[in-house]
Amino acid sequence: MATGRRGVHMHLGLVSFGLVPLIVLAGLLLVPTRFGQLQQMIAAAPPAVAAQLKSETVPFVINTLAAQIRVGITFPLLVGTALYFRNQNSEIHKRLMILATLGPLPAALDRMTWLPSSVPVSPLTTELYPLLLAVPMIAWDLYRQRRLPRAYLIWLAALIPGAIWVAAAWNTPW
Repeated sequence: MATGRRGVHMHLGLVSFGLVPLIVLAGLLLVPTRFGQLQQMIAAAPPAVAAQLKSETVPFVINTLAAQIRVGITFPLLVGTALYFRNQNSEIHKRLMILATLGPLPAALDRMTWLPSSVPVSPLTTELYPLLLAVPMIAWDLYRQRRLPRAYLIWLAALIPGAIWVAAAWNTPW
């Protein structure tokens, strides 16, 4: 839209409208698939390796499940909220669409072994890296508008409860 290509923007919007449910569905399907693979590995492994998988890998996968559930809720929630605002407030729409894409990024960021990581001990870096990626956009808006646009408050209101839940659930039996 900023470049004046409304038709292209609307076409990409329709494509993303179809992709969002597919992304969420893929995330939901990955969980049982990963558990199934892990169970097969444990069943086929020698006893010592199976014990190690049970003690190290199973808790990690369960912790990851909590983070995936959070993303599976907040990502479509933020995209849906952005779509709600598309005709009412283009500034909120634009920012929330960008901020929503930060939700699934920890899946990639956690695999970048050159980045410092708190995983598997805690989800701290999983939650902080997307926030750090938003800092330039927030700083630009603060500089340009001399205030924090409402979209960031909506984004944080969607993220914080899930982040607290993941942190509370991390490495616990429930």
